[in-house]
Amino acid sequence: MADEKDSDLIWYYLKNDPSMSMQNICDAIIGFVFAALFNTQNSIALAIYFLGQCPKAIQQLREEFKHKMNDTDTTTKLTWDDYKNMEFCQSVINETLRLGNIVPRLWRKALSDINYKGYIIPQGTTIMTHIGAMHLDPSAFENPNIFDPWRWLAIKKSNNWFPFGGGVRHCLGSEIARIQITVFLCHLILNYNWELVGPDHPVASPLVQFPKGLPITIHPLGSSGQ
Repeated sequence: MADEKDSDLIWYYLKNDPSMSMQNICDAIIGFVFAALFNTQNSIALAIYFLGQCPKAIQQLREEFKHKMNDTDTTTKLTWDDYKNMEFCQSVINETLRLGNIVPRLWRKALSDINYKGYIIPQGTTIMTHIGAMHLDPSAFENPNIFDPWRWLAIKKSNNWFPFGGGVRHCLGSEIARIQITVFLCHLILNYNWELVGPDHPVASPLVQFPKGLPITIHPLGSSGQ
């Protein structure tokens, strides 16, 4: 077993990939920190925020969770088959990521000269794709500023939806992130209702976050006559 001091991420890069520059190593580690600390928790916060304004979606989620788990006992654990068959929950996650824009832009470098619609992008140019502009494009999504998870019941695949990137650079953690969000929503919605303590809304500065931390009050189901 390797010494503990030799088993961290920085040491792995230094030892196993000497071709990486210190800048590359720093970029990679910052990327891991960003993905681990911000993406999933912010996605869950955004889901709570959007769903809190859409009681119809909460009710449909609650019905789907109960049906797919085939049990009204909320202590029952989710299975992989449950997760894969929760179509509306996946639609809620898709819409949360589209409207929330956790990752508002992506950076890439042109590996060769690119001719795009008559414009020459020289090799080595850094290219920034504005994901937020794609996700809020009315030509791609009808009423793009409206939280509408039902739109995804008809959209099986979209070339204008890139919260996890795409191609060979598609986020390796995309599936685990979706699972974490699903499990959290399942336990929250089967057991509680909630409401915002006070006005709060997501802002990008540059990462999406809530200025007040999105404080909420939760009520166990049945405690408010529901």
